[in-house]
Amino acid sequence: MITLDQTEIDKIDLTWAEEMSQKEGLPHPHNLVSPCGMEPYKLYAFLSKTFDDGVILDIGSHYGNSGLALSYNETNKVISYELTEHGASNLKKDNITW
Repeated sequence: MITLDQTEIDKIDLTWAEEMSQKEGLPHPHNLVSPCGMEPYKLYAFLSKTFDDGVILDIGSHYGNSGLALSYNETNKVISYELTEHGASNLKKDNITW
């Protein structure tokens, strides 16, 4: 069972992901650091911390925010798919395949 604690989720720092997204000029990078309840990205990062050495499938990469958040736990591998390229594949992180 996973206990969701909004205080703990809000402590997650996705500044590195925001900076990576801004560097590539992708839209909405600030959403990555928005509080839990406004955007889902800190929740995704929190959930990625609940297990190690797994594979996470992300469907609908769009600009890559969800993939970046899901890659928070670097022991997990994220595989992210999008039918139409929107720039996510420009984001380079060792544990993400776009």
